[in-house]
Amino acid sequence: MKLKFKIEQDQSLRDFIAEHDISDKLLSAVKTNGDMRVNGIHVTIRYLLRKNDVLEIIFPQEKRGKQLSPSKMELDIIYEDEYLLVVNKPAMMPCIPDHRYHDQTLANGLIAYYEAIGLDSTIHFVNRLDRETSGLLIVAKYRYIHYLLSKEHIERKYVALAYGHVVDQTIDLPIGRINKNVRREILPIGKPSVTHCHVLKQDENFSVVECQLETGRTHQIRVHLSAVGHPLIGDRLYGDIKNLADTYFLHSYQLSFVHPITKQTLRFAKERKIDETYFCNM
Repeated sequence: MKLKFKIEQDQSLRDFIAEHDISDKLLSAVKTNGDMRVNGIHVTIRYLLRKNDVLEIIFPQEKRGKQLSPSKMELDIIYEDEYLLVVNKPAMMPCIPDHRYHDQTLANGLIAYYEAIGLDSTIHFVNRLDRETSGLLIVAKYRYIHYLLSKEHIERKYVALAYGHVVDQTIDLPIGRINKNVRREILPIGKPSVTHCHVLKQDENFSVVECQLETGRTHQIRVHLSAVGHPLIGDRLYGDIKNLADTYFLHSYQLSFVHPITKQTLRFAKERKIDETYFCNM
């Protein structure tokens, strides 16, 4: 990746780098395997920038993990530029490879896409979804973009199918886990976790709930709704309400964030119909 800046005032290159949130570790990588150029000429960090100079920062090539082999698949990419993309992940697809899922993950599909478009980089998920959860994900194409986005607030809204008669509420309960258990718990020593719930539709046995996250804990919506007595229908880890789908409905349908380079506010929405198999099997 290469960034280009037109300098607006005299200042040291070191100060300019600090203002643009390039860490010492990343700066060291740029010095070793990248480059810094002013008006096309290599410079060091001690250089004094002058107004109207053109600065180029060339970041080192990204390295891929060995598990990220390309696996061609259909991807629903709803936005892309040279720095990031937004993709709509289907349900029942893992984000990254592990000991159970080796190459049929979203990351493997994205690597195949990168190779098809000639992008020599790796995968940086800014937000991540459970295998069963569908919806919108932000993928930074470079480590620096991922770092910038990780420091910004990303507005995320989900639609969930919960058991029972949910009411509009804010659930503010700390979430943690015991040892290395996959299951998360409401724990006094857990991390602060806040979910805003708004009921969109309901019947005697279910509620369709919009959930807006203030925090992004693992399994947050699943844990919070279960904690107030309304687990996701079909979620075997946090409830016992079965359905024909044998899994739960949770969809990340809306994202909003400020682009780390252009500073424009980007908003995306992707609806998904709730199939009847997700409802109670009672």
